[in-house]
Amino acid sequence: MPKDVQPMLATLSDKPFDSPEWLFELKMDGVRALTFKDGDKLQMKTRNDRPLSGRFPTLAKALQQLPADSAIIDGEIVALDEKGHSHFELIQPRIHLSRAHDIAEADERIPVYYYAFDLLFVNGFDLRSLPLEDRKAVLKKLIPADGGWIRYNDHVEARGKDFFNAVSKHKLEGIVAKHRESSYQQARSRHWLKIKTQHTDHFVVAGFTPPDGSRKFFGALLLGLYDRNGDLIHVGRAGGGFDDKTLKEVWQQVKPLVVPKNPFKEVPAEIRKSTWVRPKLVCEVRFTEWTSARQLRAPVFQGLRDDIDAEDCTFEDSVPSGKPQTAAKEIGTRVELTNQDKVFWPEDGFTKGDLIRFYDRIAPFLIPHLLDRPLVFDRYPNGIHGEHFYQKDAHDYTPDWIRTQELWSSDTQRYIRYFVGADNRDQLLYIANMGAIFQNPWSSRVQLIEYPDYVIFDLDPMDAPYADVQQVALVLKGILDELHLRGYPKTSGASGIHVYLPILENRFTYDDVRIFAEAVARVVVQQLPDIATVERVVRKRKTGSVYVDYLQNVKGKTVASVYSPRAVPGACVSTPLKWSEFSKPLDPRDYTIVSVFDRLKKHGDLFEPVLTDRQDISGFLKALKKK
Repeated sequence: MPKDVQPMLATLSDKPFDSPEWLFELKMDGVRALTFKDGDKLQMKTRNDRPLSGRFPTLAKALQQLPADSAIIDGEIVALDEKGHSHFELIQPRIHLSRAHDIAEADERIPVYYYAFDLLFVNGFDLRSLPLEDRKAVLKKLIPADGGWIRYNDHVEARGKDFFNAVSKHKLEGIVAKHRESSYQQARSRHWLKIKTQHTDHFVVAGFTPPDGSRKFFGALLLGLYDRNGDLIHVGRAGGGFDDKTLKEVWQQVKPLVVPKNPFKEVPAEIRKSTWVRPKLVCEVRFTEWTSARQLRAPVFQGLRDDIDAEDCTFEDSVPSGKPQTAAKEIGTRVELTNQDKVFWPEDGFTKGDLIRFYDRIAPFLIPHLLDRPLVFDRYPNGIHGEHFYQKDAHDYTPDWIRTQELWSSDTQRYIRYFVGADNRDQLLYIANMGAIFQNPWSSRVQLIEYPDYVIFDLDPMDAPYADVQQVALVLKGILDELHLRGYPKTSGASGIHVYLPILENRFTYDDVRIFAEAVARVVVQQLPDIATVERVVRKRKTGSVYVDYLQNVKGKTVASVYSPRAVPGACVSTPLKWSEFSKPLDPRDYTIVSVFDRLKKHGDLFEPVLTDRQDISGFLKALKKK
């Protein structure tokens, strides 16, 4: 019986195919495990030779009972969701447990199964040189058909495309194509091909960025892959996918590995102030695709992997044919689009082209909220970590078809030529092409410039947890409810919450709106004195408080529009919320240039009433002014 066996590894391929010479298996999403059964002895090992039997004693016991005196089986340990689908994130909480009590508890809470897909040795016979389909035929006879802890990973013959489409429909990870005549090769082979429906892969952790706001421990993990020369190449940052528990667990793993020297061959300017670690840890990351600049688009952390060695994380294994891919989409527009491959969100791999495509897609929902309103821009020509600057004036070379209007500024004592929101999707693309990541509209329209359309309550945390921002928003809602008024909440796209109260047109001045907003804000603070404040001076505010900012209700002041992306890691978007969603913890990082379209499909435009639900605050203003 062989003592040292290396697993056969599949080569990444980008397209499914049909062939009578191939078998097609479901790609399992768990931990690869070689099992060695030799009489009463049983060992399970990872692909990098780490022991697994002690971590999964239920599986070890079940494997020991298989009807063979000796065997070497190749398979995958997986945890299943309610649909019977495997996902690595389900098993991830188990794979680092070592104490017997914790493992026993996990066996009850997170049951796992062993899916066997190959047989290398049985009862004194070495099967590795036999054709795959013969090895699987013998394997199938060893595995009980009762659907217990040990299961046979069956296959489809010839029809790879149909199988891949079915797997894609159920949002599973992918398929593995295996040549039916292939022997078992202890290396990576083109006789086995992995074809993924979703992009998940393993990356070296080479550093981390500092935490932002109220986040603890670190901001994002810096990810790398090795090229053919053995150099570690930076491919992106994963800042999403963490909760407080996993942040702490990963921090405990990376902190002892901190080193002064950068392990990457080259370091992008925006991460040069990061903390470096010895490139030892490997993490699994889900992402949408590769950009043409060899960066991950929208990477999300799934978990650490100790069953894979860092040196095995290579471009050759992670990118089909060794070439990065991009899903660049041509947009029909009169705008001359430039530098679309420039990375704007380095942590997530989103480019300027992604920003433009987002605005192209969001235009039908966003335009009604910008229409007729003067716009102020904060331009980021080199992405969210580059230098940025505000712009109000439209340049002389602005095309004639872009809507602009001159408005008198009492602050500068001159006319400013503002961009004005237009029913024109090309104008949105023109603005995005300028590097203006988010839209900042006035609260009033040019036809009634002195009369805002709504009252804005800007809930801005000063290192306060988002739960406190939610609590302040709910108290604000309660006050509006008592006044028989209806407010509409949205994430700010950064760390706060905006609540809009639409009011009657051409009735209330900016001074009126500010007076009303201040009165409500002060009642909020009276009810939540420990966490809410209306203190304008930042240094006088208590750390951990939520600033109820009523001063956004001033002519010319702006906040980020609904459906605007923000210049923050994660490519978050200012997204409308339902008040019913406040009953559970919210995370503004869940609402991004990708996920916002799922919400629109499910809920429609939750902010549409802000344009139509006009409410009268004249009675309250009359009472306030009497005071």
